[in-house]
Amino acid sequence: MNILLSILTILPLIAPHTWNIDDAADEHPGYFRGEQTYTHTFRIEKDAQHAYVLCFDGVNQEAWVKLNNREVGYHAGGYTRFSFDVTDYVQSGENTLAVLVSNAYNADIAPLSADFTFFGGIYRPAYLRVTGKTYIAEDGVCVRSPMVNHKKAIIEVETEIVNDTKSIIVEHTLFNPDGKEVKRIRVQAECLKKKPCRLAIKEPQLWSPDSPQRYTIVTRLIDRKNGQVCDENRTPIGLRYYRFDPNTGFYLNGQHLKLVGTGRHQCEQGYGNALTDAQHRRDIQMIKDMGANFVRISHYPQSRMVMDMCDSLGLLCSVEIPLVNAITETEAFRRNCLLQLEEMIKQNRNHPSVILWGCMNEVLLRPPYPKSSDKDSVYLTCVHNLAVALHRRCKELDQERYTMIAYNDNYSYNRLAGLYDIPDVIGLNLYHGWYSGTIGTVSKCINKCHHDYPQKPIFITEYGADCDTRLRSDKPTRFDYTEDYALYFHQCYWPVIRDSDFIAGGALWNFNDFHSEQRGGAVPHYNLKGIVTTHRVPKLVYYYYQTELLTDSVKRHTARLAMEKYPLHVSTLTSNTQGTRCYLLGTNRIFIDPRNELSWYPMDSTCMDGGHPYYVKTRFGRLPASDHDILGTNNDPIYQTAWIGAKHIRIPLPDGRYRVVLHWAELQQAGEPVKSVYNLGNDAVKEEFTEREMTIYVNDRMLVQDLNLTSQYGAFTAHEEAMNIDVSDGTLHIRLEASKGESLLNAVQIIPL
Repeated sequence: MNILLSILTILPLIAPHTWNIDDAADEHPGYFRGEQTYTHTFRIEKDAQHAYVLCFDGVNQEAWVKLNNREVGYHAGGYTRFSFDVTDYVQSGENTLAVLVSNAYNADIAPLSADFTFFGGIYRPAYLRVTGKTYIAEDGVCVRSPMVNHKKAIIEVETEIVNDTKSIIVEHTLFNPDGKEVKRIRVQAECLKKKPCRLAIKEPQLWSPDSPQRYTIVTRLIDRKNGQVCDENRTPIGLRYYRFDPNTGFYLNGQHLKLVGTGRHQCEQGYGNALTDAQHRRDIQMIKDMGANFVRISHYPQSRMVMDMCDSLGLLCSVEIPLVNAITETEAFRRNCLLQLEEMIKQNRNHPSVILWGCMNEVLLRPPYPKSSDKDSVYLTCVHNLAVALHRRCKELDQERYTMIAYNDNYSYNRLAGLYDIPDVIGLNLYHGWYSGTIGTVSKCINKCHHDYPQKPIFITEYGADCDTRLRSDKPTRFDYTEDYALYFHQCYWPVIRDSDFIAGGALWNFNDFHSEQRGGAVPHYNLKGIVTTHRVPKLVYYYYQTELLTDSVKRHTARLAMEKYPLHVSTLTSNTQGTRCYLLGTNRIFIDPRNELSWYPMDSTCMDGGHPYYVKTRFGRLPASDHDILGTNNDPIYQTAWIGAKHIRIPLPDGRYRVVLHWAELQQAGEPVKSVYNLGNDAVKEEFTEREMTIYVNDRMLVQDLNLTSQYGAFTAHEEAMNIDVSDGTLHIRLEASKGESLLNAVQIIPL
C-alpha cells in the first residue's frame, strides 16, 4: 500500500503570541483592545495532487484571513479552532499570509465581560496542513460508544470527507491500549452518508481516573484505483459509562465516585494566554498530583494539549462556552453562541474525559436593566430562551453527555428566569464567607436548591477565597487576602461537599492565580483564588487537598510537611531585634517580601497614642484592608492598611544608629468611592473625607513638613520619607501633628546602621 508522504506534513506559520502580556498587568487602567495584523511569508511548491488547509488553534477573538491578497475567510470566537481550505489560494514559490485580529468589544460575540482578561492575538499555533486531494475534514472523525459495559462495547465512527469520495474506501482499524490490532473494517465512502461504521468488542478495557486506558482508531482514506492512502487520522478513545444521580451523586463504570477538582484558566504572568504545550502539560499534571479526578475547563474551551492530558492522566472534565455575566438580546449574539457551542462539541466530543457540556456561567451576574422593570422581564425571557436553545443543541449534537449551567449566588433571580429547570446538572458557584454571607450558610443554600429541584443532580462549580502567598495571619479574617483565611475557607467547604451524598462533586476556584485586569486586591490585576500562584508555586490550600485526597500515605505525609514549611510566628516588638525591622500599622497581617528578604509584622497597638486602624466600610460591614491598586509599588499590602489619627508612636529599640523609613499611601478620596468590578456587593460606601496635612517628627527632628498626600502625590499612591536617627533612651518616637484632617501612617521600616 502506498502512502502519500505529504499526509503528515504540517507547516508551522505563526507561533503563539498575544499583544497584552505587559499592559494587562501594568498600573494604567485598561489594556489594548483593538486590531492588529499578523503577516507571514512562506515558500511552498504547489502540487496538483495535494490539498492545503490553513488551520488556527485559537485566535482571540475575531480573525479576517487573507492569503496572497485574497480574502480567505472570517471567524468569530476566541477559544475554538477553525480552518480554511486554501488549495485555490496558495501558489508555488512565495506566499504571503495576513491575518487581521481584533479583541475589541463586540456586542454580538460572547463573552461580553468576565472576570478574566481578554488577551488579543493568535495565541495558539497556526499552521498549514498538506494532505491528499481528498482528505478528512478538520475534527471530521466522530467516535461514539452507544453501549459500554464490562462485557461488551459498541463503537460507532462517523467520518466527514472533503472533495470527491466516489473512488475512496474508508478504513477504520481499532487498536487496544497495548497497541494490538483488535478490529478492522472497510466501507465505501459513499456509504458513510447512510449510517456510521460500527465495531463491537468483548470485555473492553475501561477508562477511569485510576486506569486511563485508551484505544486508538486509525482512519484512512484509500484510493481504490491505486491503493494509495490519501489521508490518515488517529483518534484515541476511552471506553467508559457513567451517570449522575440527583440523590447519590456520580457513578463511573458502575462505581460511585465523588468528583473533586478545580477550575483552570489558560494564563501565566509573562506569557498572557500564549502558553506552550509544556506549560499546559505542567498544569494538568499538577492538578492530577493534587489528588483531583476532575477539571472544570473554564470559562472556555482550551488547547488540544489540555484535553489530551486529561484523557491520558484520567481527569474527568467539563468544557464550556465563554457565555459569562450577560447576553445581548440579538439574533446575531444567539447565532454566535450556538456556533461556539457547535465548534466546542465537535472539537472535544472524542475525549473520554469530557462528561459535561457547560452552556452558561453566572449569566445573570451583570444584568443590564433594573430588576423587576419591564426591560428586565424581557431580558430574563431572552436569557431563558437562549439557555433552552443551547441545551437542545447540545442534545442534538451529543446524546451521551450531560449539560450544565453554573449559577451565581442569586438564587431567587436565577429561579425567576427559570434557569434551574433547563440543564441536566445544576452548577452552583458559592462564595459564602467571601463575597457574601458567612461560611456557615453554605449548607443551607445547597440544601434549599436540592429541596426545590430534587430531580436535578447538583455540582459545586466554584468556591474559593483570594490569597497572596506573601500574607499570613494568626487571626485570619474575610478579605484579608492571607493564606490562612483561604485555608480556613476550604477546610470548611470541602467537608460539606465530601460528606453530602447528593452533591456529585466540586471544583474549587481556581487552580492558578489568573489575569483579571480590572481587579484590585493584594496583587492588582489578578484574581488570587488560585491554589497555586501565577508562577505555579503551590499555596497552603494545594497541600491541604493533597492531605485530603491522595491515597499514598507517603505523599500525604510529604504534603503535611509542606504545609508546615512556613510556620506562622507573629513576632513581637521585643523579640524582633535582629536586623531590619518592618512594621505594618492597623492590621493583623504579616507581609513577607521574598524579593527583598524582608518580613513585615503588625505593630503592637500599645505603641500607638490615639487613633484607630483604617477599615473600608461596605454595606456588608467593614473590610480589613483596602483592595485598591497602590501606584508606584509592587508591594501593595504594605500600603493597603494604615493607622488613622495617631499623635505619637513609641517603639522600643536598643540604643544605636538607625535609618527610619516611613511609608504612606492615602486610602481615601473625596467624592464617590472607586468601585472594584468584582467585589460583588462589598464596594466601599461613600464617607466624608477631608484632605490631611501633617508634619512628622522622628525623635524630635522634623522629617517632613505639611505633607498632603492627596495634593502632592494623589490617592492610592505609595510615598516614603527617610531619616537617619540616633536612639539613646531605648525608644524611637514618631510624632504626627495634623494641621488638617487626621494623621495617617501605613508602615514603619527601621534599618540598623
